[in-house]
Amino acid sequence: MGNEFHQARPEKLLENPWLLLGAGAILAELALAVPQTIDLHARQFPSFPVDMLRAVLGILFTLAVSRQIDLHLRRLSRPLAYIGGASLSILILHMPIQEYWNAKILAGTGSQPFATLAAFLVSVGFSLAFYRAFVESNPVASRLFGRKPSPSEKAGGR
Repeated sequence: MGNEFHQARPEKLLENPWLLLGAGAILAELALAVPQTIDLHARQFPSFPVDMLRAVLGILFTLAVSRQIDLHLRRLSRPLAYIGGASLSILILHMPIQEYWNAKILAGTGSQPFATLAAFLVSVGFSLAFYRAFVESNPVASRLFGRKPSPSEKAGGR
């Protein structure tokens, strides 16, 4: 749904603060009123309509927040857009890196919250570095990771 929304580009809808507030309010109400017992590992969804509503509202809320950031926080929107472009690299790489570093940092510090946060930051940083070094500048890898070719790539540059 997020991809379809992105393709349709309904900026006017996403710019509406009532969409942001409404989706956020309904999500908060659902979180308080309906127990969240989703187990993604076991693929158990106790209430399909409620869980589907949560998913759709979550997508709308995320897109509306993203649009508001793009409109009002330009300094923040560029780094977030870059991270979004690298999201497939982050998705694929971060978990094994995070598990490895979490164990190492936990053994050294004894603090699970610190180890989890530090390992997460290291894993995302490494994933972004991998994206920058091996995907972003390689037209073939870029297409495999979902990036559209830049005008210079289309013209035969790079």
